[in-house]
Amino acid sequence: MKISEGSISLLLDQINIVDLISEYVDLKKTGKNHRGLCPFHTEKTPSFYVSEEKSVFHCFGCGASGNAISFVMKYFGYDFVDAVNFLSEKYNISIEISESDRKISLDLYEFHKDIMIAAKNNLITCKKNEVLEFLARRDLNDDLINEFDIGYLDSLDKLSSILKKYDKDIVKSSGLFYEQDGFFSFKLKNRLLFPIKNLREKVVGFSGRVTDDSLPKYINSPETQIFSKRKILYNLDKTKKHLSGEVKVLYVVEGYMDVIRMWQYGIKNVVSPMGTALTEDHVSLLKRYADEVVLLFDGDEAGKNAAMRSLDVFLKNSFIPFVVFLNKGEDPDSFLQKFGKEKFLKILDNKYDLFELIIKRMFKKSINNVNLKTKYLKILQSKLVLIKDELLKESYIEKISKIFGIDPQIFKKGVDFSTAKRILKRSENKIKYICEYDFISSLFGLAEDVIDELVHDMKEEFFFDENMKKIFKKIVEFLNKNVSIHLLVDDSEVGELLSEILLKDEFHDDYYNALLNKYKIHLNYLKKLKKEKQEELKKAQDKPERMALVNEINQIIKKQKDFEKRLLEVQSV
Repeated sequence: MKISEGSISLLLDQINIVDLISEYVDLKKTGKNHRGLCPFHTEKTPSFYVSEEKSVFHCFGCGASGNAISFVMKYFGYDFVDAVNFLSEKYNISIEISESDRKISLDLYEFHKDIMIAAKNNLITCKKNEVLEFLARRDLNDDLINEFDIGYLDSLDKLSSILKKYDKDIVKSSGLFYEQDGFFSFKLKNRLLFPIKNLREKVVGFSGRVTDDSLPKYINSPETQIFSKRKILYNLDKTKKHLSGEVKVLYVVEGYMDVIRMWQYGIKNVVSPMGTALTEDHVSLLKRYADEVVLLFDGDEAGKNAAMRSLDVFLKNSFIPFVVFLNKGEDPDSFLQKFGKEKFLKILDNKYDLFELIIKRMFKKSINNVNLKTKYLKILQSKLVLIKDELLKESYIEKISKIFGIDPQIFKKGVDFSTAKRILKRSENKIKYICEYDFISSLFGLAEDVIDELVHDMKEEFFFDENMKKIFKKIVEFLNKNVSIHLLVDDSEVGELLSEILLKDEFHDDYYNALLNKYKIHLNYLKKLKKEKQEELKKAQDKPERMALVNEINQIIKKQKDFEKRLLEVQSV
C-alpha cells in the first residue's frame, strides 16, 4: 500500500514522540532530552534517549532508533502500513492513501474473511469420510475448529457467491486461485484450511493441509500486499493476550497442529513460524512480546541441527532463546496425545540456553583436539560479533572462557566489539571534522526552503567523514523528491547514526550555526584540494600543464579568502 509522503510528514509533525513513548516506557527528563530503560533490549542503566525537539529516539546500547512510526513498528511488531494506521487512528489524523491501494487492501482483508467463513461453515456440515476420519484421528473437535476458524473447501460452488462479489483483480491479487480461459480454480481445494491472521486479527492468508498422505502436505498462501510469511507468527494474534506474569514466556513450535494441540491442553503461549526458518522479523516480534523464548524441537539430529541454525538470527537481536528437545520422532502434537500434559510440562522444564548448549557441544567435540578447539573458538568469536548488546556479549565471553578453560582477556582480543569501535571512530571523526556533524544536525531544525539554500552549492565530495557524506547525499535525494528529510531517521543505511547525532546535546539547530559550519566544510575541502594540486604541480613536466595547475591553485586561494571573509562575517553576527 502506498501512503503519500506528505501524509507521513503531517502525521509525524502532529505527534509528540515523548508523549507517545511515555505510554510504554518510563521516561525522565535529562537536559534537552528524555531518558529511560530501552524497551528493545535488557539493560539496568538507561541508554534509551528521546528528543521531543527533533522527534527521534535512539538507544546507545542496542542501536534501536527512529521516529514515532519506527517505535510503533518495533514495539508492536507492526509493518509500516499497520504502524501508520495505528498512529492515525490513535491521534485521529487522516492520511492519504491512493484509492486503488486502499481499496485493494481493504477488499483483500474482506475477501480472505469471506473465504474463511465459507470454508468453516462447509467443514461443519461436511460428510466426506476422509475428512471426518482425519478430524477424528487428529482429535480436531468442534471447539478447536471454532477456536482456530479451521475450514475445508471441496467445491468452487461454495465460493461462487464470493467470487461474484469481488473484482477479478482482487481474486487474482489473493494468489489463491488459478485462472484459465476466464475461469478460476481454488489452489487449496480438498485441503483443511488454517487461516493466518496478523496482529490486528485480520485474515491475511491460509495454509492448506491434505487429509491423506499425499504431498505436499501443506500449501501456504503466496506473498501478497497484505501477507508476508517472514513477518508473521501463526497464533501471535491470539497468544499475545495470554502473556502475563513477571517473566513472559513464549514457546515456538514448528507446525500448526503443534500450536493447536498445546492450546487444547491449556498451554496458550505458543506460536509457529509456519514451516519456515525463523527470520530476524520473527525474532523481533518474539523479543517484543516475550522475556523468554523456548524453542521446541525433535530430539533427533535434524532437530538439533535446526536449533543450531536458528541461533544467528537471535544473536543479531541480542536475544538468546532456550531450547527443549522432545523424544526422537516426537513433536508437541504427538507427544501430548501419547503422554499427556503432565509429562509434557516436565519436558518443558528441562530447557537449555541455546548458545550455551552449542558452546558445550563444541567443547565436548574438541576436548582432545587442539586444532578443532581453535577452529571452534574462532567460530564462537564470529558469532559474538553478531551481538549488539555489549553486556550480553561480555556475559558469553565469560561463559566461553570458563567452559574452554582459557583466559577471557586473550579470547576477548579476537572479538570485534563493532559497536564500541564504531562509536570510537565516530568520536575521532567528530573531533577532526566536527563541523560536518554540526552542519548535518543543524539542517534538521530548519525550514525546508532554508535547507535548500544551504545545500544548493555543496557537493558530496566536500565531506571528509564517510558517514556524513552518505547522509548528505540522501538529504539531497530527499530534497529533490520534495520529501521531508526527517524521514531519513527510518533509513536502513543511515537512520541509526542520524538518530544518534540528533540526540547529542552539543549540536545547535540555528541558521547561523549551519552557515558557519558550511563555510568551515568549504574551507576544509579547499585546503585539501589545494594540497592535491600542489602535489600535482611538483610532478608536472611540461610548461602548459604547470601553468594550468598554477592557475587552478590561484583560483582555490581566491575562494579560500572569500570563504574566510564570509566566516568572519558570520562569527561577528
